[in-house]
Amino acid sequence: MYKAKGDYDNALEYHFKSLTVELKTCGENHPDVGSSYNNIGSVYKEKSEYDNALEYYTKSLSILINVLGENHHYVASCRNNITVMYSNKEDYDKALEYHT
Repeated sequence: MYKAKGDYDNALEYHFKSLTVELKTCGENHPDVGSSYNNIGSVYKEKSEYDNALEYYTKSLSILINVLGENHHYVASCRNNITVMYSNKEDYDKALEYHT
């Protein structure tokens, strides 16, 4: 809800709290942790902090590939998020690496 309201700092605060609990209860290699990293990345995207967004999207992608495999739709969605970030940074060659 905070993200939808444009209150990105509070959104990040609660996403990080959730991530902390998930890491303690599920461990690093769990789809929920990957999802939390993706959520954090999406808030940074809205703040136009593309390097921070990429950091969390990349963490998400690594976990999701490890747990769900290359051909899962969550992996495809995460790859798309990374593609958009590189496009926003006008690094089109890197964007293409994640797009294919």
